[in-house]
Amino acid sequence: MTTHTGYFYQSVTRHKLQGQVALIAEPARALMDLIHLRKTPWQGLAYLTEGLRVDESELHVVGSSSFAELLHVYKGKRETQFIEELMKALAL
Repeated sequence: MTTHTGYFYQSVTRHKLQGQVALIAEPARALMDLIHLRKTPWQGLAYLTEGLRVDESELHVVGSSSFAELLHVYKGKRETQFIEELMKALAL
């Protein structure tokens, strides 16, 4: 994953489950990791709501601060543009 130094664990929480440790991404981070992995450029909000079946109201619940935090995480221009366009589309 191409992240800026020191940001790999941004928006990732550590949970202890049955004596083992799991690192679990928060919703905004999980979405952006998928976007990064698939190398998906911004295709409009319909890609998320229809293509990935993400409920638009849940994107609003996640909120602008969660997405704004991720602007500093990824090195790629595609990811940064995706976050910026998503925030515009949601009017966040």
